[in-house]
Amino acid sequence: ENSRTLPEGSHNLAQGGYGKPQDNIDRSCKDFKQCYRCLNEEFGDTSKGCAGEEFGYRFDLLTNADGSKDVQCTNSLGSCRRSVCECDLQLARALSKYESEWDESLHSVKGDFDRETTCAVPPGGGNPILECCGDKTTFPFNQPRRANQCCDGPEAKPLGQC
Repeated sequence: ENSRTLPEGSHNLAQGGYGKPQDNIDRSCKDFKQCYRCLNEEFGDTSKGCAGEEFGYRFDLLTNADGSKDVQCTNSLGSCRRSVCECDLQLARALSKYESEWDESLHSVKGDFDRETTCAVPPGGGNPILECCGDKTTFPFNQPRRANQCCDGPEAKPLGQC
């Protein structure tokens, strides 16, 4: 059932998010939303912006040498559509990776998770605005910083590593 992971945790995709992610699936949903926020920041100067929910994209389904399946985004590097694809692909890979960690107790319908009491809203309301690293050619690596810093290059690195 596709609704297995939704609505789950503090950052479920259906309701938005705030507070500390409850597990790796919740962290992946938070990262996905932040990836979309970075899209809007990076492409905000265009006439249409780059709202991930509004742009389709092209991709190829691949079969690796070991028989595993993968997806490759095929729109032009640096385009909004390619960046949306990379954000979506990052989420799909993360959800696949952490599927075995799914915890029904963190589900607000199938479990007894109470988002309002568990996910504290930070003082000042909402999550702080974080800097997006990278540029239009580096999605999805230009994730907002956590305990790291932006370097010359596509990825945020641990403090002191630049």
